Amino acid sequence: MKIRLVKQRVCYRLTFSGWVLIIGLNSLLVFFTLKYISTFLVVNKPLTTEILVVDGLLPGYAYDSIVKLIKKEDYKYLITTGVDVDYTFNSNEQFNIADFSYKILNTKKIENCQLLSAPAHFIDRDRTYSSAVALREWFITQRIFPGKINVVSFSCHSRRTWVLYRKAFNDFAEVGIISVKDQSYDYARWYYYSRGVRQVLSETIGYVYSIIFFHPKKK
Repeated sequence: MKIRLVKQRVCYRLTFSGWVLIIGLNSLLVFFTLKYISTFLVVNKPLTTEILVVDGLLPGYAYDSIVKLIKKEDYKYLITTGVDVDYTFNSNEQFNIADFSYKILNTKKIENCQLLSAPAHFIDRDRTYSSAVALREWFITQRIFPGKINVVSFSCHSRRTWVLYRKAFNDFAEVGIISVKDQSYDYARWYYYSRGVRQVLSETIGYVYSIIFFHPKKK
């Protein structure tokens, strides 16, 4: 009986044309990712509703944009959300983002729209989701059962905010999203700005995490 220690196998390798095609396709993928990832994250999908929710802490001009939006659209309720934070000038003073946004918006001239606040408790992780859950529970406590709400978020955080609010509200209400643009850099050339790079990279990672790994228990 003859024992065979080796055998012949057919091996396929890329040709020069194959390598050119693979490198070209990957270059196109990188190009389109760099060009359009920021506009993907800065999403605007508003719904027709009377309830507008302000998520988190925003720059000053963002609050002015919200006031203009209130005047333009037929919103009846403006609700601020947010968690307690641990940084303040006075260690004995409690600082809540929802209350802070409420105070700022309360100084604006908002007519025919009721300003309300639905703060969440201190949370060191999943702050956006926790704010959304606190808002849902606030609705239930107030015996308000909206069919639809719109959430205002800031810049590249909007896509992740939309995902997390929809997970928190699941079958409770439909969620639309409105993004306030960051005026400090050009979205089409975000990779030329340190702030743009920080925002896009961190929010891309956060978005992927919220889609793939973040699966909270439904209440």
